[in-house]
Amino acid sequence: MTVSISKLNTGASIPAIALSTWQSKDDAPYCYRNVKEVGEGIQQGLVESGLQRSDIFITPKIWCTYRTRVQENLDKSLGDLGLEYVDLYLLHWPIAMNPSENHEKFPTLPDGSRDLVRERSHVDTYKDMEKLLSTGMVKAIRVCNYSKGYLEELLGSASIIPAINQIENHPLLLQDEIVEVCRKAGIF
Repeated sequence: MTVSISKLNTGASIPAIALSTWQSKDDAPYCYRNVKEVGEGIQQGLVESGLQRSDIFITPKIWCTYRTRVQENLDKSLGDLGLEYVDLYLLHWPIAMNPSENHEKFPTLPDGSRDLVRERSHVDTYKDMEKLLSTGMVKAIRVCNYSKGYLEELLGSASIIPAINQIENHPLLLQDEIVEVCRKAGIF
C-alpha cells in the first residue's frame, strides 16, 4: 500500500490521511487517560505487524496542567508510550491551569471557577516546546484550538512556526479567519 506523505514546514513528514482526518495516526492526549494502553497497543502492533517505529506517526499532547512542565509531560508521554521520540508534539490549548491536588485535569478554585495560570503565557510554553526539537525526542511541534488572536500573538514571538494548528472547522463552524492566518504563515 502506498501512503501519500505531506511535508510540514519543519521538514518532518506526516501521512496525508492523518493530516486530513486526524484518525490514521495516534493522537494521544494525556487527558484521555489511556496513553499507557495506547503505548501497549503500539508495541504489540509493531511486533505483530513487522512494522518499524518509523512507519507510524505519533502525536501526544501537552495538557493544560502541564504547561509549566513541558519536559515532564513529554517524558511521561514517552514512557507511557514506550517510545524514544514523537513525530509531532502538540500544545492542546492556549490556556494553562494550575496543577493542583483538587483535580488532575480540571483544577478549580474554592469558588468553583477554573484555577488558571495567568502569569505564564502560552508563548512561554511554546518556547519550551521549541527547545525540545534539538533533543531528537520531538520531530515537529504544533498547536491546537488557537484562535486568530492567540495565533497572531504566538507568530509574533515564535522562533519556529508551528507545523499545524489543529482546529474544529466544518460547515457548521467555519473558521475562515484562522485558516487564512495559518495559510499565510505556512501552517497546516
